[in-house]
Amino acid sequence: MKRLYVILFLLLFGWVHFASAQTTQPKDSLLLAKTYLLDIQRSLSKKQAIQQKIVMLDSLINKGKALDKVFHRSQLSHLSRSFQFILQSLVLYKSDLKTATDSPMERQYLDENIPSLIKQINNFRTSKR
Repeated sequence: MKRLYVILFLLLFGWVHFASAQTTQPKDSLLLAKTYLLDIQRSLSKKQAIQQKIVMLDSLINKGKALDKVFHRSQLSHLSRSFQFILQSLVLYKSDLKTATDSPMERQYLDENIPSLIKQINNFRTSKR
């Protein structure tokens, strides 16, 4: 009989732990996305050789593709479009750097929209606490 109680306790504890992990995951994922966006801002503001900047942008783009999946949850869909546009703009900016033409339009888009998305993420995270 004690084994049954122990097994039930462990199952219940495991379920509670699983449920709490499911509710905190979007907040943690959003924190990763926010950190990623801040990394983009830092990399854009650094003075680097074009080849170094292209390598850094490649790394950021790959990381962004993985993080893009975070926004495909139903409750985060309103942030998904902004994140995808930023990611696309980052790809275009890298492409422009490869052709040796610095695109002020892509850079301006990133400079204006990254802080806006960070603010939306902060608002979402504080509203779900």
